[in-house]
Amino acid sequence: MEPRPLLRVIRQVNNATVIILGVVVLILILIPVTIVAYLVVGVAKGVRKDRARKAQRVFRVLPGLGEFSTTDGDLWTGEVEGVTVTLKSPEGPPDEGFVAFVRTLLESLPIFAGRVQDFLHAQEDLKDWADDAHEFEVFGMDFSSGEASFVLGFVHPKDTDGVYRVLCDGGVLKYLGRDD
Repeated sequence: MEPRPLLRVIRQVNNATVIILGVVVLILILIPVTIVAYLVVGVAKGVRKDRARKAQRVFRVLPGLGEFSTTDGDLWTGEVEGVTVTLKSPEGPPDEGFVAFVRTLLESLPIFAGRVQDFLHAQEDLKDWADDAHEFEVFGMDFSSGEASFVLGFVHPKDTDGVYRVLCDGGVLKYLGRDD
């Protein structure tokens, strides 16, 4: 009579082992499937969001500056004579006065940029490696509606990853630092 209870115990252990192994295998299969599903859903959401943003892009031709676009109705971006220009205009498209202000500054940019290049070259953390002030090239300009100040961005051939920002506030220059 003893072998029968022993067989019963062995069968119970085997059934329990099979169930535990089945659960472990199920978990091991579900983890990567869940991760892959999460990644696929994330990529799909990103693609949809990008398409929606592109669909919302608004283009305007600003007199004397050219074509500018926005996706949020606040920041308008365009390229003027090889310089990326960003106009912050929360009330909608930049008005004529704002555009005229920007156009005037862009017309005097070559003279003004020379002054800013000399200013950049004089900065302590830049003058050691920036041999020639005029190697700094204007990369971009950021303007805000209703403000007389603006930010100039410069790049340097010896620093291909950096953009050096200078604030011009009423003719006074202030070095804002380097952005990556």
